[in-house]
Amino acid sequence: MTPRRPKTPTCVLSEAPAAPTLRSPERHFLQKQPLGTRVRSRLDGRLALICGSPERARASLALVPVMLEGSTRKELWATHQFEPLPTAAQFRALGGRVKPPAGYPLVPVSA
Repeated sequence: MTPRRPKTPTCVLSEAPAAPTLRSPERHFLQKQPLGTRVRSRLDGRLALICGSPERARASLALVPVMLEGSTRKELWATHQFEPLPTAAQFRALGGRVKPPAGYPLVPVSA
C-alpha cells in the first residue's frame, strides 16, 4: 500500500489575510501623541483634546477622536488636519504649564 499524500489547499485564500498596517506617518503619530494632548485645527483654529486612539479610515488616512474644548462635542479629525500645541501649552501631566480649571473640558473657553 502506498502512503497517502496530504491534501493541498484548493482555495487561494486558505490563510487569513494579514491585518492592514498604517503607513509610517500615522504609526509615528500614534507613538508621538499621547492621550490628553491639546491640538489646534489647521482648518479653523479650534482647540481640542485627543481622547482616543486613531481609527484607520483607509490606507493613507487615520482619524483621531478629539473632544473640543469648551463643549461636549466629540469629532473625528484626520491626522493631517491638526497640529499639537507647543509643550508649554500642554497640561502639566504632559510636561506643560497649563492647569485646567475645575470641570475641564466642559468649562467655556475664554477667548
